[in-house]
Amino acid sequence: MESKYLLLVHSPDHPAEIFARLESRRPWSRLAPGELLRVRGQRLRVCGVEADVVDGRPLLRAYTAYDNVVAMPRSALSPIADLYRYHAFVERFGCDPDAWLAHLQERGRGDSGDARLARWLRTRMRRDPNLVDAIRSLVEATPMDDDDHLEKRTS
Repeated sequence: MESKYLLLVHSPDHPAEIFARLESRRPWSRLAPGELLRVRGQRLRVCGVEADVVDGRPLLRAYTAYDNVVAMPRSALSPIADLYRYHAFVERFGCDPDAWLAHLQERGRGDSGDARLARWLRTRMRRDPNLVDAIRSLVEATPMDDDDHLEKRTS
């Protein structure tokens, strides 16, 4: 008999309760905290994952919360603006997207292009730890003589 792979999605309101029980003939793709799941028409954010074996069957438990991430509005792309944003990210905020987002929230700019990039960086840095090194080398390769631009841009 073919073993089936189980995915138990725990309820966002009551983590001890199972919100959904899904079976597959193939292993489930790797889930990580922060990823989005659609279950029973609801968007759920994965908060924690546990792998287990029960009765000889592989089991994956996903602990979830309701997805409270608001889709960011689209904006015009500007390579020059993005270059300034990368410089601010490295030089002003020390490659910490959460510090940058907190700074923007304090100034009422939580839905700006800067915030969109900071959120994207935070997500990508979870998946790719080498991203910070690539961004640092980009910033080092494009020095800006007048550092006053960062003070004006991020104040």
